[in-house]
Amino acid sequence: MSDTFADGTQSILSVLRPSGEGWRELPVDQAFSLGYPCRRFWHEQHSLMVMSAVEVANDGDGVDKGPEYHVSISKQLRGLKTTI
Repeated sequence: MSDTFADGTQSILSVLRPSGEGWRELPVDQAFSLGYPCRRFWHEQHSLMVMSAVEVANDGDGVDKGPEYHVSISKQLRGLKTTI
């Protein structure tokens, strides 16, 4: 899995990854990532899912503000979903 945009352009920032042991990287459907570099990680012992992406900020004025990190962490109460 790579840190590239949907058009193949390499991101200047690498997607953040969880540290420590027990994390497993899972595939991400490109439709879900909205074309941005995105990775998904699962920690079995703690039932945690992490989605990490590099997105380009835009305030609606049409001017890109540059890349920024987006990280989402959630506790899975019903086990691992293998597809998103």
